[in-house]
Amino acid sequence: KTVNLLPQVFRSDTNQKFLSATLDQLTQDPKLETLYGYVGRQFAPTFKVGDSYVLEDNASRQNYQLEPGIQVQNEKDETLFFSSYNDFLNKIRYYGGYTNNQDRLFGNEYYSFDPQIDMDKFVNFSQYYWLDSGPDSVDVNTTGVKLVDEINVRRDIHQNEYFYKDGGTENSTLVFARGGTYTFNINQPGHKFWIQSELGVDGTLNSIPTKSSRDILGVTNNGAESGQVIFQIPQKDAQERFVNMPNVFNVEYASPEAYSDIHNKTLSQVQEAFPEWLGITGQLDGKHLIFLISDALNSRGEEIWTADEVVVSAPGVVVDPEYNNGAVTNVIGDGSDFFKREVTTNGVRIMGAGTVGGQTAVPDAWLEKVARMFELFTDSSGAGINEEYQRNLIKTLSGDTGTYHAGLPTIQRVARGAGADYSPNFLTDEGVASWNLTDLFDNTVQNDMVWYLNSTGDGYGDGDIDAQEVIEHVFHTLHMHGLPA
Repeated sequence: KTVNLLPQVFRSDTNQKFLSATLDQLTQDPKLETLYGYVGRQFAPTFKVGDSYVLEDNASRQNYQLEPGIQVQNEKDETLFFSSYNDFLNKIRYYGGYTNNQDRLFGNEYYSFDPQIDMDKFVNFSQYYWLDSGPDSVDVNTTGVKLVDEINVRRDIHQNEYFYKDGGTENSTLVFARGGTYTFNINQPGHKFWIQSELGVDGTLNSIPTKSSRDILGVTNNGAESGQVIFQIPQKDAQERFVNMPNVFNVEYASPEAYSDIHNKTLSQVQEAFPEWLGITGQLDGKHLIFLISDALNSRGEEIWTADEVVVSAPGVVVDPEYNNGAVTNVIGDGSDFFKREVTTNGVRIMGAGTVGGQTAVPDAWLEKVARMFELFTDSSGAGINEEYQRNLIKTLSGDTGTYHAGLPTIQRVARGAGADYSPNFLTDEGVASWNLTDLFDNTVQNDMVWYLNSTGDGYGDGDIDAQEVIEHVFHTLHMHGLPA
């Protein structure tokens, strides 16, 4: 009776009736059978003929009644796995093994082992390339978008609407791919064709009226009435350099006047022309000024806001963006493993080798002499100088937009003795790689050298001969990288 399993205090008449009607219907009195006999091996030394052994269902269970098995438990003594010797034999038989002769089954001194590896790579390892981090990633590009295409543009003067014809289909949806080049053929005299970042006819952003909506990276000849407008779609990271730019200076003033209106004028002259500047006398020394000219933004594009900063200094004269000379400073970034000091003069970055490769550093005084030579050769106050042409020369040296090596500014390399005096020689391919000069040389234009104490010539250390060394090679740089010839 299940009521007998309850503590004595709960064995009430009510509980007895309830259990009799429920749980007692599912239980019954145990029916135990008493067995007499031995269990285990019948070939043991203590075995006697006539001993009574408990009988099993089959011969295998009869023969291996007390053979060892395996049991796996966790830290809570809960059984996770159990297998007897019979289970082990049955498993072997299930996978196709022969268990009729167990002497043969367990008599080998060596056993087969499958390590779950590619055996060909294990045996023929010398025929494979082993990469610690695996193979390089493979870029998979779609073939559905053309990387080079021409689109014919037609303007309907009656509907004031554009139609685009691409591959025989007019007004199809234009789909471009990053890195692709797309040419728009234009023929609409009197009507400019613009590619811009938002709708509108004034060419400025609605949210920032001083910023052009037509300043599109990768667009050439934007606003043409006839000919071709070429759009080279930039890569996703093409302008990350602007995001990662360091904060060079803080802007104190922003001028709505054009740069040409205050160029080379004193503060008093500027205030006379623009009375709104009155009251700031004495506050411009060392300040930074930017120009917010909508027309300049529309016409010059990225050049206007990536040009060198304009600094206002005492006694209130604006520093010229072309004719300007800096101080000798340390080289930072590309090329700094070899070149240690530099000075920029009128569009040319003069870089001097440091104490590297077994040579001592080029003196700052020598860099200043080289810079002075560039300054004299580009002096706007000289007799018969055409300042417009000379400014174009300096812009070309600087690699300004529109020049023949745009984006690649000119550097003048200055080192001591000769290239072979450095170990390794920085003028050889091996030396360029060893001194980490590849990025510097790839992102600038440079050709000739100015040597301090030229060890390959005669008479170095003599003032006249050293001056000849500087003049000759400065002329080479000005001619090769300043003139579009």
